[in-house]
Amino acid sequence: MERTLRLGIAGLVNAGHAVLRSLDKVSGVRLAAVAGVREKALEKLRASHPRFALFTSVAEMCARAALDAVWIATPNACHAEHAIAAADHGSPEGKRFFARRFWIAPRSS
Repeated sequence: MERTLRLGIAGLVNAGHAVLRSLDKVSGVRLAAVAGVREKALEKLRASHPRFALFTSVAEMCARAALDAVWIATPNACHAEHAIAAADHGSPEGKRFFARRFWIAPRSS
């Protein structure tokens, strides 16, 4: 049985929305959580997709959501901080994948 990758998206501006629009075309991936700082964008997403866990902090999403991967779609200046947050809160298997236009190998805890 194929395992489904539980994806979190950090950032809800252009790149984050592009990922959201494309996810239904990718098999084996399920959007589990989204983090963004724009409250109105989060509320709009909550209304249209109530099954996603929504957070106002990337660190909180990484700490609380059961994720296998985080797609970092925040401004470039925030990438390091958000990649570190994802790495610090690995999946139950002790691994977390990072995504930013391509997949990078997992980092073990």
